[in-house]
Amino acid sequence: MKEIELLIRLHDLDLLLKELGSPERRKSFQSIGFKIKDPTKKLAQAREKLARKIPKPLLARYERIRQRYERALAPVIGGICYGCFIRLPSEMSTRRDEVQSCPNCGRIIYWLE
Repeated sequence: MKEIELLIRLHDLDLLLKELGSPERRKSFQSIGFKIKDPTKKLAQAREKLARKIPKPLLARYERIRQRYERALAPVIGGICYGCFIRLPSEMSTRRDEVQSCPNCGRIIYWLE
């Protein structure tokens, strides 16, 4: 599996953990019909397991960005970073297989087109 795919999965887990982390949020989900006990322990274990598969320098970079922004990853659609909505230099699109950061906001970007 590619590094960016691992990062996307990790990012999704982090957002889910944040969303379901507080008892108030869980109650609001339960009030609309979701059956949620306390998933944070299993999700945290899954996060740890996934984080071990990511190279340490890349994981450290992701964690630093996550401290600054709620969403550390941003998709690129039509050459635009959807983290800061700035058009990216065209030469960045030729290196889509590499893990890249937006030159404006610093988020890790991935291409959806």
